[in-house]
Amino acid sequence: MVDATQSKPIGGFPPRPTRRTLNMQRIQYKRPWYSTAADLLHRATVFTLMGGTIYYTGYVCHMLWLNHSYRMKGLQEQKEEEAKRLAQIESFETAEVPK
Repeated sequence: MVDATQSKPIGGFPPRPTRRTLNMQRIQYKRPWYSTAADLLHRATVFTLMGGTIYYTGYVCHMLWLNHSYRMKGLQEQKEEEAKRLAQIESFETAEVPK
């Protein structure tokens, strides 16, 4: 006896799947609950690690940018102070000494 799902194709096309064969395929490929739970746990772990990595990478880049601008501002202030100090020294050296 030949099953309807195993019949030979007519005209070169395979037989059209019936509702019974689709249900059989669905039941055949159903995974156990613990496999699905492990898959969900793995996906949650991966997404958490990736999200945390992206978040902290952004935080570190932001802090590096802030520290760079703060350092540049401090260097500019130091250069201005140094220029003022050199100007005071030059004005003191060129000042006329009373006789």
